[in-house]
Amino acid sequence: MPVELTPDAFASWARAVGLTADAAHLETLRPEVQAMLGRVAPLDAIPVDGVPVERAVGGAE
Repeated sequence: MPVELTPDAFASWARAVGLTADAAHLETLRPEVQAMLGRVAPLDAIPVDGVPVERAVGGAE
């Protein structure tokens, strides 16, 4: 399970990525983003050590 995003942490992250929204809208978005991060967290466990960078970069064939 990913780390819980506190309202302050989420607001800081939103500012860092250029998201400008009021506090109420950020609070609406926060649980959705938290859920999305939980869904993609298992991707970190996929072994990619044997994949050459040439194959990992999008568009390289």
